[in-house]
Amino acid sequence: MRPAAPRGGVKTKNLFTETLFKNGGITADKADIREFAYLRKLEGILWGAQDDCDFQVDWLGQDGAYMFDEQGPRREMLVNYYADMLMLTGQKIAIEYKPGDPAIFMTESDVEACVSICEDVENLVYQRIREQVVIEMGVKAPWADVETKTAEIFSQFAGNMGINIEDAHVYLKNGQTVANAVERAIKAPMIGAYTSNVAILKNAGMDVSKSVATIEAYKGRLFHRHPNDAYVANGDPDLIPGTVHENDLILSCYQEQKTGVDQGITYEPDLFAVRGDPLANWVESINRVNYAHAVASNLLQIEREELGGESIVNRTPTEQSVYMRRAKEMPLNYKEIDVGIAAEYRKEIGKPMTYTVGPFENGPLMPNGAQGTTGLENPLATTRDPGVARLAANMITAMATQQHQQS
Repeated sequence: MRPAAPRGGVKTKNLFTETLFKNGGITADKADIREFAYLRKLEGILWGAQDDCDFQVDWLGQDGAYMFDEQGPRREMLVNYYADMLMLTGQKIAIEYKPGDPAIFMTESDVEACVSICEDVENLVYQRIREQVVIEMGVKAPWADVETKTAEIFSQFAGNMGINIEDAHVYLKNGQTVANAVERAIKAPMIGAYTSNVAILKNAGMDVSKSVATIEAYKGRLFHRHPNDAYVANGDPDLIPGTVHENDLILSCYQEQKTGVDQGITYEPDLFAVRGDPLANWVESINRVNYAHAVASNLLQIEREELGGESIVNRTPTEQSVYMRRAKEMPLNYKEIDVGIAAEYRKEIGKPMTYTVGPFENGPLMPNGAQGTTGLENPLATTRDPGVARLAANMITAMATQQHQQS
């Protein structure tokens, strides 16, 4: 969808239908489930690293009994897990949130909650790095030297926690708009402990060029989007983008273009629940997103030529409606894809369309093609590449040894 953007693929380790995760995940109240989830998700991230992916999308749902305990350890466990993943793999992570689900309860229900988790995770990573630097340099080492080294190491993790916004999930919470969520994620700052210390060190004449470059290259915490649609607070039907909230879809694209991050955001239409031809639906979703970006470009043209650069979102609702209508009537710079390409594709390869009856009917499909879960005996048994399995095992062994020594 963005061929001009130098982006790699996006691989998601989806645990939504895995049998074991029906009763928990990385923050489950049962230790063996937590351990297995930790191994499986680490394996998934390593697959992404092996395939040179930019990041992995992480689903926050299905976390066992702890999710009902507001005073319980769930959030601390979640933050520690993400900090481990960042430091073990070096991969970026995009959190996907959802206000609620028929089968589960979720505590991270909006973009603000996810921004808070991202900041807590990176603060913890920063703290861990600083503690290790103090151990290596000694407690009597000058503050400037300790902080310079800490900032230099942290630069490889700074801004690596981000967000994936699914439109339908936003609409499940009354009063929320995707445009606002996109804007908030883009404008979410880096952690203050890092940016303020780098500024102080730079003024003191310390060499923090690597950290300065990292801060200047930072484009916010919006990594990925699952464009679709839904009626407000009425389930998660995964409608084609723009079916209900066309103007909000356009304004979300407008926010991306206005802040200059649109070429760095990847899209993956999430049509899990939609019936009909999924490939044709997916093609039409691409059309709707590209249409929205074309209209958003026209809105920005109106801003430049008529409003002196003033944001349209600051105008009255009536003015916004007029500008939106005019932007849609202007020539649109995008090429629509004929959805008939889906049928032509299947005709060429000789495979008819098979419609799914239910998302969970046949059980989850494991990476090696086996149905269901492999159990707890060897959670790395399904890894495609033995080298990745060894790397994961070595990482986990080293981490477990370190935790044992500390305890």
